[in-house]
Amino acid sequence: PTSSISLVHSPKESYYKANNSVILSCKVTEPDLTLVDVETTAMVMWDSSKNIFQQYFIHSYNEYFNHTLTNIKLSDAGEYNCTYYLNSTTDNPYIIPSDVRTGVTNVTIKIPSFVSPSITQLNSFYIVGDNISLICSVTYSHSPLIDIATNVNIQWLNSSNHTLHSYTGINNNTEHTISYTINDVSLSDAGQYACQYNISSTNHSFVLPSDDMRNSTIVFIKIPNDKVPVINLIPHQSVYDAGSDITLSCSVTYPYSSYIDADTNLTLQWFSSSNHTLNSSTIINDNNGHTLTYTISNARLSDAGLYTCSFFINTSIPHIVTSDATIHFIIINIK
Repeated sequence: PTSSISLVHSPKESYYKANNSVILSCKVTEPDLTLVDVETTAMVMWDSSKNIFQQYFIHSYNEYFNHTLTNIKLSDAGEYNCTYYLNSTTDNPYIIPSDVRTGVTNVTIKIPSFVSPSITQLNSFYIVGDNISLICSVTYSHSPLIDIATNVNIQWLNSSNHTLHSYTGINNNTEHTISYTINDVSLSDAGQYACQYNISSTNHSFVLPSDDMRNSTIVFIKIPNDKVPVINLIPHQSVYDAGSDITLSCSVTYPYSSYIDADTNLTLQWFSSSNHTLNSSTIINDNNGHTLTYTISNARLSDAGLYTCSFFINTSIPHIVTSDATIHFIIINIK
C-alpha cells in the first residue's frame, strides 16, 4: 500500500521571472497504519527531463522534500516529477516495496523584457500627399538566461491600436528592423504611431512571452493652402471722398480635396495697416465660397491706407498643423 503525495512551489506563483529561484517541495503522507503495521520509510527523489538527476533519498513522512532551482534560465521551464515509493525498514524479505508513484508539477518561466524599441526621427511635419516611412529597430542583447531558441515579434500600431504591419524573426541578438510606409498621406493619417515588440519561445509551452516593450512617435500633417482671397470694393473707386461709406469685401473658396478628410474650419480676417483686427469670421469649411466684409463708415482721411485680408484653414483635431495664411491687400485712397 502507498500513501498520498502533495506538491507545492515556493514562492507560489503562476510563473517565474528568469534569474529568480524556485523551491520545489513534495510531501509524502504516512500510510494507513492499520494496513502498514511495520516500520517503513519513504524513498523520494526529484527528477525531470531538464536538469535534475537524483538518487532516491530516505525521507520522513509528512515533511517536505525540497529541491531548489537557483538563477533559473528559460531551459529550466517544464515538468518536474517527485517520485517515491515506500520501503520496509524490517529484515522481513517477504515485505515487498510499494509501487513507484509520481507527482507532477510545472514550472513556467517568463522571458525578461529589455530596452524599448528605437524609432527613426521624423520630420517636424508633413504635407498631404507625402509618403512617410516609419522605421523601428530592436536589438535584444545576449543573455545567458535566454538559453533556448526565441523569436523577436515586432509590430507597428496606429492610435486605435490596430496592427499596421508585423514582423517575426529569429532572435539572434542582432538588430531587427521593421518599416511601414504611409503613402499619399491625408489629414486623417496624423496622430500617434507605436512600435512594440516582445520575445517569445519558438517551441516551448512552459515559457511565456516577455511583456510588450513600446515606443511611440507622432506624425504631424499640415493643411495645404495656396488659395489667395479675392478683394472687392463697394462701391468700386480709385479714390473716395471723405465722409463716404466704403465696404471692403473678401471672398475665398477652399476646394474639395480627398486629402482633406477631417473636419476643418475656415478663418477670414480683415486687418488695418497697423495690423489691428477689424473683422474676423471662423466657419466650417464646407468647400463653398465664403465672404467677409468690413465697412468704413463716414470715412476720414486717417482711414486711408493699406487693408489686408487674411485666410487660413485649421482644425481642433490634434496633430494636424494649421495651414499657412494667404493674404491679399488693397490700398484705400481718400481725398
